[in-house]
Amino acid sequence: MSSPRPPIALITAGSAGLGACVAELFARNGMRVVINYASNIQRAEELVSKLKSISTLPPAEGRVDYHAIKADLASRTDVERLVEEAVDAMSPPGGDAKRRLDVVFSNGGWTHMRDLYDLEDNMVDEDWDRCFTMNVKSHLWLMHAAKPYLSAGWDDEEGGAHESGCFVTTASLAGVKVSGSSLAYAVTKAAHLHLAKALAMLAAPKVRVNSVSPGLLLTVSQALCPASLEKEKPLFLFSPGGDGPLLTWFDI
Repeated sequence: MSSPRPPIALITAGSAGLGACVAELFARNGMRVVINYASNIQRAEELVSKLKSISTLPPAEGRVDYHAIKADLASRTDVERLVEEAVDAMSPPGGDAKRRLDVVFSNGGWTHMRDLYDLEDNMVDEDWDRCFTMNVKSHLWLMHAAKPYLSAGWDDEEGGAHESGCFVTTASLAGVKVSGSSLAYAVTKAAHLHLAKALAMLAAPKVRVNSVSPGLLLTVSQALCPASLEKEKPLFLFSPGGDGPLLTWFDI
């Protein structure tokens, strides 16, 4: 992507798995990227270094193109701080550039492995509470905090620029068809999809809202539950190098 002003993206849960794959894709297409991580600073810093090495952007003196920020997505305060720090890093206060975000990839989520066909195993209040916080509320908080920056390219004046920002969430096939790691996960991912539809109505036309619903991804998920590969057909299989879908099929 070639532009006089390179687009800026914020990716939550962006230091590994799908988030890291998307960060690399953005960097290869000339975008500036902020990744969020929860605790593993070494992995985040290694990814930032990789993004710099694969970027197609020409260097610009004093400009930060790739950056990592630690934040707990289960905390509304941390989510709000994450957005402000991301904007500060990419568009420092007092600078000439308009403070904005072009893309937010809301990729955070949480689950705990349970037997989906055993009701007793799915009656853990802590699972339901954390699933709802991470799989629903965290995306709502992020949209609320990022909306002013995502809509910064939209000029309400007649004849002004109408550049809409883009907010994309990672839902799950488990929210479409009851499946996946637990009942709490499947139900909250279904709520996630309903939230995305609502946000699309509330934010239009200044911000476009979309959601993707993958099945099992052969990234971090493979290490967590390799046995499930025998039971579930993934929607996307990602290659270990993060170069994109290795196989694609549907099982709905």
